[in-house]
Amino acid sequence: MIPGTENADALRGGAWHYGFHMAPHIPEMLTKGREREYIAAQIRTWSHNKSAVSEAAISEFAKHYAAPGGMTVGFNYYRTLREDAELAASLEVRKLDMPVLAIAGMHGVGTKLADALSKRASNLTTAIAEHSGHFVAEEAPDFFYDQVTQFLMT
Repeated sequence: MIPGTENADALRGGAWHYGFHMAPHIPEMLTKGREREYIAAQIRTWSHNKSAVSEAAISEFAKHYAAPGGMTVGFNYYRTLREDAELAASLEVRKLDMPVLAIAGMHGVGTKLADALSKRASNLTTAIAEHSGHFVAEEAPDFFYDQVTQFLMT
């Protein structure tokens, strides 16, 4: 499993959006002209602290996603996951020996990212933000800053 896809299998309790975003052309068609609404809904859904990402920030994100090809670029991240999984599988015997930091929100992927990385990283530091969803840097900025600073200082 590629770290970052721990929540991908909707049939096993994962997030629905992986399959939707992988579909060719359909997500672009359904979000065209509605980029801000879609981005706002995704941010609010994935956030535990619903007010952490400001309306101004959402508008800024949406402006870039609404630019020609903007949504496609975002959806293509998901569309390449199958190919990425094949490459990752070919490297399965290798371990990451460098220091690795995994930060996640308890109300996001929780420990799933750390669990997936623990099989690959021999020098893993994990941090779970108790009151955060997907957007830890925005929802728990002090926690995020402290974790990154501590990691970089060691």
